[in-house]
This record gives sequence, C-alpha cells and structure tokens, in this order.
Amino acid sequence: MAHDCLSRESLSGTDMKPVPTALVPTPLVPGALPVWPGATVGELVEAFGPPASVAFIVELNGVPVLRADWGRVPAPSDHVAVIVLPRGGDDGKSVLGLVAMIALAAFAPWAGGALAGALGFGGNALVAGAIGSAILAGGGILINTLLAPPPAATAADQLQASPTYTASASGNQARLFAPIPVQYGEHVMVPDYVSDPYQEFSGNDQYLHLLFGRGLGRAQVSQVRIGETVVWTDVGGYTGAIEDLEIAFYDPGEQVELFPVQVETSGEVGSQVLAESNWIGPFAAVPAGETAKKLAVDVVLPEGCYRLNDDGSQTGASVHLRFEYREIDGLGAPVGDGTWAALADETITLTTATPQRRTYALDVAPGRYEVRAQRLNAWSADDRIFDRSEWAGLRAYLDGPQVFDDLSTMAVRVRANEQLTSQSSRAFSLVQTRILPVWTGESWEEQPTRSIAWAAVDIARNAVYGAGLADARIDLASFAAYDALWSARGDHFDGVFDTRTTRFEAINTVLGAGRASVQFIGDRVSLVRDEPRSMAAQVFTDRNILRGSLEVEYALQRSDAADDVIVEYMDRTTWKTAEVRCTIAQSTSQAPARVRLIGPTDRDHAWREGVFLAADNFFRRVKATFRTELEGRLLKRGDLVLVQSEMPQTWGEAGTVLAHAGETLTLSHEPSSDPQNTYLRLRRRDGGEWGPCKITWEPGSGTSAGIVVTLDAEDRAAAEAEQGLLEHHLEDTGDEAPTWLAGEGVDQVFRGILVGMVPEGTGAQIELVIDDPAVHVADQGLSVPDAPGPGHLPPSLGAPVIDAMSVHREISVMESLLTVSARHPSGATTFRAQVSYDGETWTPVYEGSLPAFSASVRREALYVRMQAVGELPGPWRVELVAAAPEEVRIPPSAELDASGLVDAAGERAKSAGEIFDDTESSLLEQINRIVNETLAGADRVDRLERTSEHSRAAYTRAVQLTADETRARAAALETLEAELTGEIDSKASVIDVNEAIASEEEARANAIGQLQAELTDEIDSKASVEEVNEAVAGEAAARASAITQVQAKVDGVSASGAYRLTANAGDLPAGVTAEYLVELNAGTEGAEDWRSAGFALQLLDSGAARAVLKVDQFVVTDGTDAAQPFVIEGGVLYVSEAAIPKLIADKIVSGTITSDDGKCWLKLSAPSEFVFEN
Repeated sequence: MAHDCLSRESLSGTDMKPVPTALVPTPLVPGALPVWPGATVGELVEAFGPPASVAFIVELNGVPVLRADWGRVPAPSDHVAVIVLPRGGDDGKSVLGLVAMIALAAFAPWAGGALAGALGFGGNALVAGAIGSAILAGGGILINTLLAPPPAATAADQLQASPTYTASASGNQARLFAPIPVQYGEHVMVPDYVSDPYQEFSGNDQYLHLLFGRGLGRAQVSQVRIGETVVWTDVGGYTGAIEDLEIAFYDPGEQVELFPVQVETSGEVGSQVLAESNWIGPFAAVPAGETAKKLAVDVVLPEGCYRLNDDGSQTGASVHLRFEYREIDGLGAPVGDGTWAALADETITLTTATPQRRTYALDVAPGRYEVRAQRLNAWSADDRIFDRSEWAGLRAYLDGPQVFDDLSTMAVRVRANEQLTSQSSRAFSLVQTRILPVWTGESWEEQPTRSIAWAAVDIARNAVYGAGLADARIDLASFAAYDALWSARGDHFDGVFDTRTTRFEAINTVLGAGRASVQFIGDRVSLVRDEPRSMAAQVFTDRNILRGSLEVEYALQRSDAADDVIVEYMDRTTWKTAEVRCTIAQSTSQAPARVRLIGPTDRDHAWREGVFLAADNFFRRVKATFRTELEGRLLKRGDLVLVQSEMPQTWGEAGTVLAHAGETLTLSHEPSSDPQNTYLRLRRRDGGEWGPCKITWEPGSGTSAGIVVTLDAEDRAAAEAEQGLLEHHLEDTGDEAPTWLAGEGVDQVFRGILVGMVPEGTGAQIELVIDDPAVHVADQGLSVPDAPGPGHLPPSLGAPVIDAMSVHREISVMESLLTVSARHPSGATTFRAQVSYDGETWTPVYEGSLPAFSASVRREALYVRMQAVGELPGPWRVELVAAAPEEVRIPPSAELDASGLVDAAGERAKSAGEIFDDTESSLLEQINRIVNETLAGADRVDRLERTSEHSRAAYTRAVQLTADETRARAAALETLEAELTGEIDSKASVIDVNEAIASEEEARANAIGQLQAELTDEIDSKASVEEVNEAVAGEAAARASAITQVQAKVDGVSASGAYRLTANAGDLPAGVTAEYLVELNAGTEGAEDWRSAGFALQLLDSGAARAVLKVDQFVVTDGTDAAQPFVIEGGVLYVSEAAIPKLIADKIVSGTITSDDGKCWLKLSAPSEFVFEN
C-alpha cells in the first residue's frame, strides 16, 4: 500500500490501453464505462460491453443509440452506458436465474470487475476480509470467522520488515528502493532520510543538515523527539533540550528553504593528511550526469594549532592550505585547456590546543567539477609545534529541485556538539496526525482526523497511492454512517503502512479496526461490519437446498485451542508496544492466543477488539455448508441467513432394494427408525447417491420377503429433478442389487452469518457460521485491565543504563589523572564521557567501546558523566569529584601508616562489588576492615638462598604484625646479600628496615636503609652508607629526624661522616617553641678524631626567632677568595680588614691607628707617638 516512486503502477486501469474483454453483467441501472479518447461507440461496446449472447441497449447521454449509429465518437464530456435487458433462454433458465446473474455479487472480483483489480485483488472465489491483525504466536489456535486474520507467518514477516512495528529499535535510515510510508490517524514515525545528510562547519561549530520524509500526503505534527527527548511541540515550540536547533515542516509541493537538499558528499575524501607540498587528488565532486552550482571543502586541525614553549606556555602556529577546482566531462576528462582555479587559499594562524574545523565554499557556474588540495607550508617535524591538518570533506551542491510533489518533509539543522552522538543524530522521530479529505455530506473538507472510514475512503480515492476511484464508485453514505458509529464508540485507526502491500489488504487493515472489511456492490466500494442483525436476508429450506448437500460441522474445543486473547498494540501514551489481556466470562485463561492489532492505539479500544475475538472464538464453533440455486448469488458476505431442514444428519442402516412398483419400494428389512420421519438414500449405478426422499410404512408389516415402503411424492419429484429418474437407478443388471441407506429426520433450524460463497454453475456453495448474540455483548459487565506498572528493567532495551560507576583521581607532581570505570550494561555498544568544572559546560574526554578510561584533568573540583549507547543513547550517569589536595598524604586518621593498605582497600571494595570513590572516609573504612580482620601477632618470614662452592646469594624478607590493647606494631625487614670467597673475599649487602609503632603514649615510624660493600685481601677495604628516617609523635612532643651516614675504611684507616636533619616540637630547651636542627659529624664518637658541627633555627616563647651555630670558626667567602674576612675563634672576632663609618666602643685595643690618606697616625704601643704631616 505504501507508494513506490520508482515503479508506480496503474491506479484504476483507465490510463491503460484497453483490451477487449467480456464485461460481467451489471444491475438494471446504467453502468459507467471507461472513456477511450477517439474511440467510437461500437469500439467501446466491443471492448467493454457484455457478450453477444446477452441482450442490452446502449445509451449516449441518456438517449438510446441504434446499432447503425455506433460509429459516432463520444465527446470527452459524454456519458456512454450499457443496460442489460432481462430475457429467457439458455443464458438464464428463468427470470430468477437472470436476476441472479445481474444482481449484486457479494464478494468478489468476478462481480466487481475492474474495481477489484484497482484495489490490487485477483481471483474468482470468495475472499474473507482481512482484519488488521496478525496471530503472532503463543498458546493456541484462534478461530475467526467473518474477519479472518492473515496467516501467522505472513503477518510476522510483514511486522518484522516494518521500521515502525519491528520489535527491535530502529533509527533513521535511507531506505533505497523501499516503499514510502503512508500514515493514517495519529502515530509516531521514525522518518526516513529523503536526501543524504551532510555537515558544514561554521567557525569551529559543526552543523548537521537532515531532511526527512514524513510520508505521502499532508499531516499535522504535534511533537518532535530525539531518542526519548522531546525537542519541539506544536504548543510550546522548541523545548530547549537541544541548543542551536532549527526545524521546518513542508507539505507536498512546498519549497524546502532551510538549506539546500541536493548535496553530494564525496566518499573519496575523508581525513587525508595534508603534510607536504604535493597535491592530494583530484577527486570528482559531482557525479556523472549531474551539475553543481557550489563546491565546499572541510578542513580539520585535530591537535589545534600552536607552539609549546619551554615554560609550558603557548604561542601561535600557522597552516597554509590551497584548494583548486576545474571542470570535467561525464568521463572525468578536463574540459577545455584544463586550467585550475582557486577554490580557497587560506592561512590559518591560531594559538589553541582545541581541535579546529573550517568549511570553505565557492559558488561556481553549473557544471561537473573535480577538486584537489595542497599544503603550502610543510607539516612541522618539531614535536613542540602542533599543526597537523586534514582534508575532512568535499561536497557539491547540485543544481536540482527543492520540491517534493507528493511527500511531506521535515528539515532539521542542528549544531553537533556534546548534545548529539552519532547514534542520537539518527534517532529523530515525530508524532503527527494525518490530514484527510472528510465528506461533510455536501463537499470534501481537509482536516486532521483519526477516522477509520475516511482513511479507507482515501485508499480508494487517492490517485497517488490509492485506487484513484471516482466518488461515484464509492458508497459514501455507508462510510459516513459507520464513521458516526465508530466516533461514538471511540474507535479509531492510527497506523502506518511502510511495507509493500496491496490496496485490498490495506483497506481491510484499516476497516478491521472497526470490525469491518471491504465488499464490492456492483462497481462500487462498500463495507460490511460484524455487528448484530435482526432481519434475515434469505431463508433456505429443504425446498431450495440441493438434496444431500447440507452439512453441519461442530468445531470442538481442542487442548491447544485458545480460550482468551492477549492483544499487542501500539499505545499512544508512550508510543511503545503494549499488551492487554482480554478474557471473557466463560474463559479459563489457560491457553491465550497472542494477537497483534494494527490501528487501535487506545487501551480500551484494543481490549474491546480482543474480547470480541475471544468471544468469536468461543461462541462461533458451529458451521453449516450447503449448495443452492441461483438465489444463493444474491447474498452478500455478512448477511444473516436462516436455514430450516428436516433431513437426517446420520445414516445408520442399510440394505438392498428387492422390488419397486409405482410409488413403493420393497426393502430387504424394516428400518428401525420412526416410520413417519425416515428418509431414504439409494446408491446410483455410477456409485453416487440418489435422494434423500422421505418414506413411510406400516410398523410391523415386514415379512421374510421384505417390507413395502411408500415414497413421498414431492420429495421424489425434487430428487428426480436433480438426480434423474428413480427407475433408471433401480434396474437389476444382474451384477449387484440396488442398495439403500436410511436415517431418521432431524428438525434443523440454523441462524448463521454468510462467510463464504463460491459460484458453481448456475448455483452457489454457501458457508455459514452460527450467529450467537453473545459475541456482541461479551464485553458488557467487564472492565479494561489496568496497565502494568513500570518494571525493574531499564527504560528501553535500545537505551542501555549505567547503574554503577567508579571514579578515582590520582595526583602526581605534574598532573591530575582521572580514572573512571562502569559496569557494562546489556545492549551497549559504545560509551561517551564528558567532564565539567561548572556543571553547565561539558567537554568530551572519551568515546569508545569499553566503559573505562583515564583522562588528565585540572586539580579543581569537577563533574564527570558517562553515557552508554546502544540502539539509542541511554541516560547520563553523573558523579562529583572533589578538588585535589595541595599535598599528597595518607589521611591523618588512618590507624596504620602503611600506604600499601590503600591499594588493598581499593581491590577489596571492587571485588565485593562496592562503590569505592577514594574519598577519605571510604578509604579509612576499607583500611579499618583489613586491620580488624588481621590477627594480632601475625608474623611471616620469606627466605630465598642459593649457594655454590665459592659463592652465596641470599634474600630475606620478614614481616611482623602485633597488636594488643595498648600497642600496635608493624615491621618489615628486607636483606639482600652476595658473597664470594676465594683468593679475594668480597661481600655486598643491602638492608632495608621499616617499622611503624602506635601506642597510647606515642606513634613512631622508622625507616633504616643500609648499603655495604666489603673486600678482603692483602688490603682490607670497606664502604657503607646508612640512612635512618624517624618520626615520633607523643602526648607532649613530636620529632622528625633524618640521618645519613657514610663510612670508608682502607687497610685500617677509616673515615666517616654524618648528616642529620631534625625537627622538634614539644620536648625542647627552655624558652624554645619549635626547632629545626642540622648536624654534621666526622670520626668516631668519643674518640679523639670526633668532630661535630651544626646549626639550629629556633622560635622562642617571646615571639623572637634566632639562629644557633655550633662551630669553631665562622668564615665568609665568595667561593674563589681563600682569605678569611673575619674569624670567630675562642669567642673572639678576628677581622683582617674592615671599613666602619662610625664606631662606638667601650674599649679599643689597637697598635697603630692611621688616617685614610696615611698622613696621620697614632701609635699606642710603647714607645707611643703621634704624627701629623701637612
């Protein structure tokens, strides 16, 4: 039913070259014939008229035309009609026969003629209308009578192929060579691309241009969504969920003005690196056979463009690019002299690490072109210059129309940033209501409607995708009457036809939402609805039922038969597939049948139709079939028919006919049935049957020679009229005696609905189903089941949800590294992550197939969020990350100063499936768990040793953990030793001791590292380095010490030195608040060679600060002069030379005092003298 633009078929047959065919006789009213321009009346009658054996007259504009005038050529406005005249003869054995031949035919194409062909239907037997439903699967076999669903396999294939009704989530696609959708009523639509999407860069922003088809015909849009997010409504306009979004709607035939739609994007250009001065390309921008009026190229600088300086700052860098184009012909050869022209010649100078994107476009004369690219300054080889450039795209704006004659469209222009992913940009959908012509009784008015009737009429009337029938060929009165009924009931059709189907199937799908199907009345399209009927269209008795043709079938309830129905439908509150259980009062609800309805979108409507199907399945299980004369052809599908018969339904006795005379037969024995209600059948000579015929006899009159029975005269006459003379079948040829069957008559009254009629010669085969009024009232007294509440599954199988995410920040001297991981949700294919420092502006930091990544971030507080993307993007999972501390330290409240517990705590939390966010409280919680689970006094020693005859290597590691009520201690000792014995004895060792102690009085941490090398030979030599670090915190004092000691010994001569750094607080000399101490030692303590020096910086209680030096001399030098300006020794300051502008002293001890110019001096030592020179 959906329109195929590539191969549009004839709509009604009137635009095809006529082929002479026999026209089925029509009722005694004028029947319009197709107009064949230029044809004479005689040619029209020969091509479209009835067979020559039928009597008819021809009228032109209501005036009879004699055969002699059939050479006239009708004008375009003339009306030619053929009227069939009743008559006797071989074509109809009676007037009744003729009436049956020309009467309304119920079903089928043989009666509807070209009309059925216009609706895409063929065949010559009764076809039950197809309700808009499909039995998909599940618990049983569902019987449906008047409105039969299509086979399950066919329906399932159609639904799976539909992008609207498929079970899997679908996105926007370019469905080449696929039908264009046709929508009726209100429905959600995932529109297809009408043209190829393309992108343009404006500044550094990327904009997507998307053109969607909204289906054939006009529609009123109420909502536009991206995934599950509403971005536009007809009431409030743009919702603000997506920034920089423009949407425009266009009806069929309207010009698309938002952006050019005929754009060709080259598949040959994509991220080619522009590195050297060599040309890249040329590449054809315009397909062969097309012309372009504009060309555009895209350039990307993926690393930004800048130079990194030594101090970490950035300065500018440049990229110089040139693009050229020239015209080519259809084979790709240059046109004319092949001169290249500049499309763009640009120098990009920037100072930024942000990726940059640029588009350069140029209007050109219409033609076919190729484009090439060149970088004029080379890509820098300096790893401090970031100037990589790529040719990202090539587009041609074709010289073509911007109008779509029969298609409604939606144009979207949106900025592509962190708002959209590659998946969400293909997840546009809209909700719209179809605008259709509605018959007011006098004229057609176009209006948004969900009407079942006018949707069906549109399929019949529309000349683009429908049958294109004239109004005169549609039973508008019936459609208008049922439209009022359906509106009062709240029955609507909301559906989309987006797969290939016939118009016959489509119109039945629409009408099925109102329990109706199409039927043909002569050359007009009408409908029949399954509804209560009071007046019977025909009554059939044994008089007009062919003898022996009546059969009654009882469909018993099988073990796998359905006893109620589960209806799947598209719910208009969520526009997702929902289901409702439809159970009648008589159902046990043990074997439901699952049915998919297309059209109902309201829950109560779907429930009513499901209950009707369940009731139809339960109450209509008796069928009757029989053959009748021509009057059977007067019936229409859905007519109420009454059947009355007294014929037996079983034949229980048999025997032979011994003799016959007149109206009597002599049977081999007396039948055991009622002598006043027994019917007889005889076996004919050809093996068939003759009868039945009623017989009577005197009970008990039989003898050993048989019993004489009398034939009913009227029954005998009826049977002989159909099956031949009785005597012919009773002749004894000597082969086998005639055989009889007898059965007792049953008074059979059957009220049924006509569901099938097959023409047979001058009669018809009739099929009825019992009309039980309970079918139509099964929903009375029942209520619609409540819709189920939300479950525990994610909102959409196509939109995966991240339910747990771990965030960890690692701090080093140079950077802050953020590590994020999440549980992999079902259905996710890719993951996106972004960070924000203000909660508003988000920066992408990751996109990949795994839910884990690391990224360098600033040290301040930030938000990080991750999104899983499947068929649709899922919701964001957001976490807040605290600012990084100024220093890296273990939390002061930790019970043990053991950094290894941090990693252990993290591994413990992750293995237990807990969320471990590395905050201080979480860290301590995990550490305390580990400590509490560690047994007090646990010791462990690991030792590895390997020896040979002259060497030994050993490794020892000892770990001790002790804990009691007042003291906890953790110690670790590691020793590496290597020893070689022989002529030269050598030994080397490394010792590492770490200890942590916590008690009620103090907390202490020691770390001792020792390196030692020893060589023993004629000369004894030894060297060692020892480093001791200690931190002590008590109730009254705290001290931190660092001691480094070196020692060297050669042949009994030794030297040693020590560097000691101490910081004290608490246990200090009187008047001192805090002290910083540096100490240097040499020699052996207590021996004559012991030397010690140092200094201390002290803060005093008074608020002053002082420096204390422990030295014998104080020397000030510039590092090159060996002289000593002054020396302090023995408490005396010795100054070799000083310039003192003003000196105040209690006592001066001096030898000679001399003036600056040397002309005056005073000698104080004896003998003293004073000299002054002029």
